[in-house]
Amino acid sequence: MNTAEVQNTTEQLQARVIELGDILRIKEKKEQLLIEEKKLEDPSVWSDQQAAMVISKRAGALRQMIAQWESLALRANDLQEMQLLFSQ
Repeated sequence: MNTAEVQNTTEQLQARVIELGDILRIKEKKEQLLIEEKKLEDPSVWSDQQAAMVISKRAGALRQMIAQWESLALRANDLQEMQLLFSQ
């Protein structure tokens, strides 16, 4: 594989990761996470332990999905940057 092919492949990977973020609606999930975290900051939510647990679990699931996607996006970006460094 030559340098141009590697560059094209890393660019395609980066584009696919961005597309995946759109498919997974990561931006919306980040907004929802902020809402859930705000709910958990309210001391009155803890008066109903079961409801608080549901909110907490939902926030945890959102946090995990966002973190996994962000890790993938960071790795794809790092790969593209490494490719650019090696091609110089």
